[in-house]
Amino acid sequence: MIKGLIDLHSTIRYASLILLVISLIIGLYGLSSNRKYTRNIRRWHLWTIILLNVQLITGLILYFTKGYFAAWANMSTVEGMFRFFGFEHFLGMLIAISLVNMGYHLSVKKPTDRARFRGITLFYGIGFVLIFMFIPWPFLHSWATWF
Repeated sequence: MIKGLIDLHSTIRYASLILLVISLIIGLYGLSSNRKYTRNIRRWHLWTIILLNVQLITGLILYFTKGYFAAWANMSTVEGMFRFFGFEHFLGMLIAISLVNMGYHLSVKKPTDRARFRGITLFYGIGFVLIFMFIPWPFLHSWATWF
């Protein structure tokens, strides 16, 4: 079961990045062209949020079942992969997904289309950068894999 969750979590990483990039492109295009914030655009941004939340839930299940939460007990001595998943990846992704969620929910309540696109672009952009930074890329960590 754990292997399947790891595979799901690793695969959703790429789908999440693709959806975030497309959402950012939609946001930037809407911001630069004074486009209407339509129902379909809102749905696209909502699907991005849904996929990111599924990613977060699978990540939290892995975090607790694989024991990475124990890193908090030994903060000064934890190193390597255990430190990355126990602190950096966990906190970075939690902050990033929270920002994207907050950006979506604040933006859909804005009175103008331009303000909606601005909020989406800002929060999704910051979230994308944070997510990209805290993914365990194989070119940054010797123990990381592409899937």
